[in-house]
Amino acid sequence: MDMKKRRVKKSIFAVLLALMMALLTACSTYDNFKNAFFGDGGSMETVKIAFMLPETGKDASYGVEEKKGVELAKQLYGTVLGKDIELIYLDTQSSVESIESTLNTALSYEPAMVLGPYGEANCLLASQLLENTKQGAIAISNKNTLITENGTHYLRMTYVDSKLGGNLALYALNNLAMRNVMILTQEDDDTNQELIKSFTKVIDKRSQKLLKKKHSKNIPNYTKAFYSLDQDNFEEIIQELKIIKTDTVFAPVPLQVADEFFTEIEENNLTGINFLGTESWAEEDFLAMLAKHPGVKAYVPTDYSETNTQTELGKTFLKLYNNKYGEGEPSVEAALAFDAYVLAVQIIEKARSANPEQVWIALKQTEEFDGATGHIKFNQKGDPTKTYNMNRVIKGELQPLK
Repeated sequence: MDMKKRRVKKSIFAVLLALMMALLTACSTYDNFKNAFFGDGGSMETVKIAFMLPETGKDASYGVEEKKGVELAKQLYGTVLGKDIELIYLDTQSSVESIESTLNTALSYEPAMVLGPYGEANCLLASQLLENTKQGAIAISNKNTLITENGTHYLRMTYVDSKLGGNLALYALNNLAMRNVMILTQEDDDTNQELIKSFTKVIDKRSQKLLKKKHSKNIPNYTKAFYSLDQDNFEEIIQELKIIKTDTVFAPVPLQVADEFFTEIEENNLTGINFLGTESWAEEDFLAMLAKHPGVKAYVPTDYSETNTQTELGKTFLKLYNNKYGEGEPSVEAALAFDAYVLAVQIIEKARSANPEQVWIALKQTEEFDGATGHIKFNQKGDPTKTYNMNRVIKGELQPLK
C-alpha cells in the first residue's frame, strides 16, 4: 500500500515538473515566466499609469511639485475598474536626450495612460514619438502648440499661448480700462508670436466693434516696442511710453530684461502704468525681483488660485494638500498634475478597459472635465479652454483678484 502511494506521489510530481518545465520553456526568460504566473507585484491585477517626470537635474523641483499633485490624486482615486492603480515613476533627468529611452521604457509596461513629461521640448519630442502608436497621454503644464498639432495622442491641462494672450487682453480691456498699450517684443525672435498675435487680435476686434458704434474716444490702440536680450538701456522706449500716454504694457519678457526695464520705469516715476506678464512671472525668482520694484503694478495670470477655487474637486484638492503639507498655496504644477491624474482615471473608466488602445480612443473623445484648476473644455486637438486666475503682485507675493 505504501509503495503504491509513493508511486502515485512520484507520478504526480513528475507530471507537475514536466508541466513547469514546459511552461518555463515557453517563456523567453525566468522573469517572464514569474510575471506571467506569479505576478510582478500585481501586474495582472493593477491598472498601470506611467508618470514621466524630472526627479533629477535642473527641473527636479518641478518634478517634486508634480509628484505631490499626482500622489494626492491617487490618495483620492487609488482604484479603477475594480483594480488598484499602479503608478510607474520614470525619471527624465530634466534632459531631452533621455526622453526617447524613458518613453520606450514607459511603453514597455503597456500603461493605460502616460502622464508628462515636464518641459516643452521634452513633451514635444514625446508627442512626435507617439505618433505611430495607439497610446494616450496627458501633458501637465506644457504650452507648446505643436504638442497637440496632430490632435491624436495628447490632451493638455494648461492653456496654450494663443488662448492666454487673448484672455490677458480681455482682462485689461474690461478690468483695467486699457486704452493705450505698448507690447514689448524681442528682436529677431518669434517665441511669443502666438501670444502677441492673440493679444492684438482681441484689441483689433474690440476696436472694430466700437468703430461701428461710433465710440471713437474709447477705441484701444497698441504699439510694439522692440528690445534685445542684452539691452541695458530703455530710454527710447521710456520716452515713447510718455509720448503715447501708455496706460498698460504687455511685457512677455525674461527676468533680466524686466529687472532693468522696471528700474528705469521707477526712475522715471511711471508708476501709474499697469504691467501685464505671463505665467513665468509667477515663478519664485521673478516674484523676488518684482519685490525690489514696489512701484511696478504687475498683473500675472496663473492656472490655479486657492482663493478662486470654483469646483468641488478644487476644494477637495485644497483640503488634501493642507492635510498633508500644511497651510499654504499649492503650486500650479501640483494642481495641474492632480487634475491630469484624475482625468486619466476618468478616461480609463469611460473606456471600460485598461487596454492602451481602448483608453486612447476614449481620450480622443473627451470633451469636458471639472478639475481642481477649473472647468475645462477640450477642442479636437486636445487643447483646453478653461478658467484662469489673475493676480496682482504686492511685495513679491501673488494676490488673487476676483
